[in-house]
Amino acid sequence: MIYNKMNKYNWKGYDFIGTVPEFAEKFGYCKTPTFVNAVKRVPRHKYNCMDEMEQRAYEEKRKRAKRAYCIYMNEEMTDSYIVTKEEYLATNLPIKEKLHEPFLLSYRNRVLPYNFIGNSHDEIPVRSAMVKYSAEAVKFAEQLLLAAGYFNGSNSVKKPLVKINYTSLYLTYANGISITFDSERSRDGVDNCRLSIIDFNGERIYNGWRRLNSVDEILYYTTINKDSKDASCYLGG
Repeated sequence: MIYNKMNKYNWKGYDFIGTVPEFAEKFGYCKTPTFVNAVKRVPRHKYNCMDEMEQRAYEEKRKRAKRAYCIYMNEEMTDSYIVTKEEYLATNLPIKEKLHEPFLLSYRNRVLPYNFIGNSHDEIPVRSAMVKYSAEAVKFAEQLLLAAGYFNGSNSVKKPLVKINYTSLYLTYANGISITFDSERSRDGVDNCRLSIIDFNGERIYNGWRRLNSVDEILYYTTINKDSKDASCYLGG
């Protein structure tokens, strides 16, 4: 078969120069389609240089999965190369299925603010403060549930039903999770904001008898979903 139009590579460790199909024909074991993150992880220093909007856009792209194509070099399917679709189709190797770990998004250790200030022109600023509180609580809960294994990063997270009852917030998710956030009225809004309760299908998985303000702190006292792997796990080739 002629591969003149394909790129040739220097395959380090194999002492071979040639196209993907040529390399696979000589050294390959099998091939399979797979999924990878839509964008590669950037270095931490580069991530820290992004502003909040850029970080949000990056995280949204990062959690999406895209189709990829792999050739494997051994029977255990531990040594692999990601190739283009054209190279994959031109490669004469048997197709074997590989079982993958769940595709999960790495969580951020978000911190829940202690207080929220209402609009200055409101006679009673609690209501506008609670609107701000609810927006932050949804983001905080999403990261916590992701870390605890109740969300899968390969699927978009549906926003919860949010109910405000004076200084309390109630979030209800379609997957059976319900969360209660509490606070206390202050002069200009609400303070002592805290996550109080998490239930999963009627079972208590977190009881916030003390105020903890970060995802990692609350995660320590939360019942982890045993059907899910650690949230820092990524599906790869």
